[in-house]
Amino acid sequence: MRNQSARSSAPLSRQQKGDICRLAHNAWQHYPDHQIILDKNRHHSPSEVFRLWRHDQQRIACGCDSLTVATQEHYLQIIAHFRRLLKQYQSAATTQVRADTDSHRRAYWLLRKACAERGLDFPEYPGAICIKQCKVPLSQASEKQLMRLLYTVRNRRKPQK
Repeated sequence: MRNQSARSSAPLSRQQKGDICRLAHNAWQHYPDHQIILDKNRHHSPSEVFRLWRHDQQRIACGCDSLTVATQEHYLQIIAHFRRLLKQYQSAATTQVRADTDSHRRAYWLLRKACAERGLDFPEYPGAICIKQCKVPLSQASEKQLMRLLYTVRNRRKPQK
């Protein structure tokens, strides 16, 4: 589990920060109160007003106003928020679901990869272990159960060369 939390606490990449800024700028251009906000803040440059607005929106999305503080855990939440502002509701909902299930999907992927590296049938092999150990089918296993299965698979057989 330590690797899971270490990955989610990693800082955003330059590419991810750029993606967020481009999406935020597009949302800013289509924001209904865009001009009103600019007019109320004439003492600031338009780029400064945009920066402040983007920080507010990021704070709403994930609690962090700065992208230097945001982590991998926040990335999809921020993207989903700006997509909602752009009225891209289906895309935003899909992104939000990915954000909410990211660690579970990652655990499932790691389990699949470990089986492939060891020449084990997936999902049959971990599925049988899951039913014996966790008393649920693999499709209903929690993230914690998937990680336990991952360690079981890794400990039972070494990767093939």
